[in-house]
Amino acid sequence: MGVLETRVKENNVLDSDDKIRSPVLLEKTQHSRDCLDGLQLSALKQAGWKYTFCNKHQDSSRVYSKIDREFGNIKWIQDYGHVEAIYENPGVSNHSPILIKVCPRPPTRQRPFKLFHIVMNHPEFESIVTKMWGRRFKGTRMQQLWAKLKAMRSGSRGLNAYMSTYSQKLQKAR
Repeated sequence: MGVLETRVKENNVLDSDDKIRSPVLLEKTQHSRDCLDGLQLSALKQAGWKYTFCNKHQDSSRVYSKIDREFGNIKWIQDYGHVEAIYENPGVSNHSPILIKVCPRPPTRQRPFKLFHIVMNHPEFESIVTKMWGRRFKGTRMQQLWAKLKAMRSGSRGLNAYMSTYSQKLQKAR
């Protein structure tokens, strides 16, 4: 995995709701946003603590803000969009430790099931539908319907595979 590290030395927040108990200067947030737009950077997925910095003062003068962020460019986010920045409990530091969670890429989805119309004319099709539709499944009515359709899909795969080669066999015979 390629690592993209860009350091932007800004102690400014990006939005007005990124700070508690202290004013947010809109011109400074605009400058930070313009900088990120110019660099074509976007924030990674985030989890954990919202505010990444605390000045650790007593009660009413305590300020929380989100000044620490992780960014990636468009290409990096497309390739590693499953990467997540997790903000931990600040502990003794003023800043929250940040963990970059690099988990395996989510599995790709299966190819969608396609039922060929010619399969419905196959003599075994009706018996497969009757058998699968007659099975009992637990759950809500929607879950039962989904389970029955999934069972029919697995039951008719063999017919689908057989019939998908049917057109090839027909062309070969011609």
